Amino acid sequence: MLEGKVALVTGGGAGIGVAIAERFVAEGAKVCITGRRQEKLDEVARSLPKGAVACSAKAGLIMLTQQAALDYGPAKIRCNAVLPGPVGTEMVENSMIPMAKAMG
Repeated sequence: MLEGKVALVTGGGAGIGVAIAERFVAEGAKVCITGRRQEKLDEVARSLPKGAVACSAKAGLIMLTQQAALDYGPAKIRCNAVLPGPVGTEMVENSMIPMAKAMG
C-alpha cells in the first residue's frame, strides 16, 4: 500500500513512533525517523527490515518541515511537526532560566 512512498516519522526512537515506522516499512515505504536520542534512533533503524535513516536535531527537523512545506504546499500536501519545548538540561538550568528570570 505504501510502496514507493517516503515517510518522516517523528518520535521514532520509542513507543508509537517505532510501531509506526515498523508498519510503514512493512507496507513498503522508505522511512526517516527523527527524535531526541541518536543512539535509540540508530538502534531502531538497524532493527527495521529494510533499514531506515535517523537524525536527532530539533533545529534540523524544523528546517526540514519548513522546506517540505515550501516544496509540497503548492500541491496541497500538509507538512507539520510537533516539537517539545526546552529539554531540561544542565545548560538550561544553569544559564537560560536565570537569564529569563533576570530579563523579566
